[in-house]
Amino acid sequence: MSEGKGLQVIVKAKDLAEHTYRVTSNDKVFPKKYRLNIVNEMLCKSLHIHNKLLEANRTLLKDLGRRQELQTEAITYCEELQFYIELSVRLGILSYDRAEYWSGLVSDVKRMTIAWRKRDKER
Repeated sequence: MSEGKGLQVIVKAKDLAEHTYRVTSNDKVFPKKYRLNIVNEMLCKSLHIHNKLLEANRTLLKDLGRRQELQTEAITYCEELQFYIELSVRLGILSYDRAEYWSGLVSDVKRMTIAWRKRDKER
């Protein structure tokens, strides 16, 4: 992956982690009773997404299998985070509008990671 493109998905993942932290730390959005379960999971997933992408970017193409494994793990964490966002809407914790924006951030990272993994496979 070229340096610029690798950094772009990582920048998006950083933005996602920051947004996740800001939303979940707001008591008006997520009351304290949700901190130990849903909020904790959301924070962990967003940080794992960033960490897996960073590690994948540092993994050389000669170890393509490991790199693709890290990309796939990041994609899975995106799907898990989207589940928690959806669950929060269903439970009445999160507004639909807020969830839609947040899910869009997750979708961007997921889409970019899938495209990156596909380009790597074609090399």
